[in-house]
Amino acid sequence: MHIPFCPNPRCRYHHHKPACAGDVFRPYGSYATAAHGVVTRYRCRECKRTFSRQTFRVDYYTKRRISYREVTKRLVSCESQRAIARALGISHASVRNRIARQARQDIARLLELLPLATCKEPFVADGLESFCYAQDFPTHYTVLAGSKSQFLYGFTYATLRRKGRMTAAQKRRCKRLKPVYQRIVAPLSESFTALCEQLVRLCAEAAADRIVQDTDEHPAYRRAISAHPVLSAWRRCERYVHRTTSSKLPRTAANPLFAANYLDREIRKDLHEHARETVCFARNAPASLERFVVYAAYHNFEKRYRINQPPTDTTTHGEVAGIPREEIRAVTHRYRRTRAFASKLPLWGVFEEVWFRKAPTAFKTTPEYLPKHCKAA
Repeated sequence: MHIPFCPNPRCRYHHHKPACAGDVFRPYGSYATAAHGVVTRYRCRECKRTFSRQTFRVDYYTKRRISYREVTKRLVSCESQRAIARALGISHASVRNRIARQARQDIARLLELLPLATCKEPFVADGLESFCYAQDFPTHYTVLAGSKSQFLYGFTYATLRRKGRMTAAQKRRCKRLKPVYQRIVAPLSESFTALCEQLVRLCAEAAADRIVQDTDEHPAYRRAISAHPVLSAWRRCERYVHRTTSSKLPRTAANPLFAANYLDREIRKDLHEHARETVCFARNAPASLERFVVYAAYHNFEKRYRINQPPTDTTTHGEVAGIPREEIRAVTHRYRRTRAFASKLPLWGVFEEVWFRKAPTAFKTTPEYLPKHCKAA
């Protein structure tokens, strides 16, 4: 097996490829495993760190081979994690582990392919509301989609206070939850500001001349856009245009917010935890975000653009957004075989939050468990 680099982030051969890998990475014995057979070990002559060929594979440190494609296919077909475990004859913990691993691979795939989008279509931003742990903790996924391609360019996550009609008992309970709300709740305007940062980053990388963004009439969106220095400057020079549409209009294809409405429908249809009146709700915020990332990558790069298009037409949402098909296939193939390293990726924003499991969960005060192989160093 070809050794691409030293896995030690503090080694100079981690970021700089040696002239001859065979001279730097020498065989250093082997060990036998039940899942992967005999695995060869290597040693870096520079930092003296030992590692194996398994270090560079997605199945690093696993004790059983499980098809990631099968887990993903079932996850995005509205199957719960326990249903997936029953169907594949594995444990619930193994399903969680494989989804978390797939999420990090998909983060790498998104980070590599997003800059290739042309960003020549209007953007649509809107929110999808669900809940995590209990209905007293509603969550808000703000999505950024392409108006024509329905490509999911980005998203942000926020926990909100419970609102709407409540009984007297529910009001008393929410009052007792005030200390928890103070720890995990963030204003919606902050979440939308983070989405604006993603929009600015995407358009700057694509060198987009004119940016049009459609939202509904939510006041938090207007406040975030007005307070954002870059979007305000672009607005003054007419490079950025913000259009609003009433959320009460019919959700047809003629609606400027159709892309966000379409994604709302697809996510609620395909991810069991976001279905209406479901008993399969999210219990852990970082795990919920990992499942969302897996769905986002599947929607962008694997799902067909239209279900009624001819079977021979495999056009995806990413291709409609301007990403070359060859690049999508090459990057997808690579990250199905090769493990993504945090130290080799330009992690930013929500991608860093998902990778390092930073999202807070109600009543959980201890840090989320993060496997050693997921850390940057």
